[in-house]
Amino acid sequence: MSALPLDVITAGARAILLANGCTTITSDRDWPAAVRHYREMCAKYPDYAKGGGILQDAFRDAEVALTAMYAPHPDDLAVDRFALAMKAKLAAKRAEGYGGWDDPERCSIALLYQLLAEHVAKGDPVDVGNFAMMIHQRCERIAPAEKEVDR
Repeated sequence: MSALPLDVITAGARAILLANGCTTITSDRDWPAAVRHYREMCAKYPDYAKGGGILQDAFRDAEVALTAMYAPHPDDLAVDRFALAMKAKLAAKRAEGYGGWDDPERCSIALLYQLLAEHVAKGDPVDVGNFAMMIHQRCERIAPAEKEVDR
């Protein structure tokens, strides 16, 4: 079992019970003890969570769903860290006066392709990510630059 806070698992279990039409819910003060009991029984008897009682099902379903929310996948964490690096680089470049990638009148898609290729050659994955994002946000696909573009 996960180590989710009691109030989180309690809220999840209550929401599941209500969503399933169970309106007879014990008082607020009884819930933490019920969650603790559920966890103790699961630790002692591995098949307990398979149970079949409405409370057991609610606790199990809440714990599974909420654990996934509170323990994001390493992919999600990596994307979050990469996005922070991208935002920092974009902010630094804005402070230097760069901008306009989102305006086709100021910055052609051909120029974005060219800049992407140049930054792949330079080797900075954050710059490559930023140019790929700009192309993505224009609903374009990455294509090789056909010729040099005037800046």
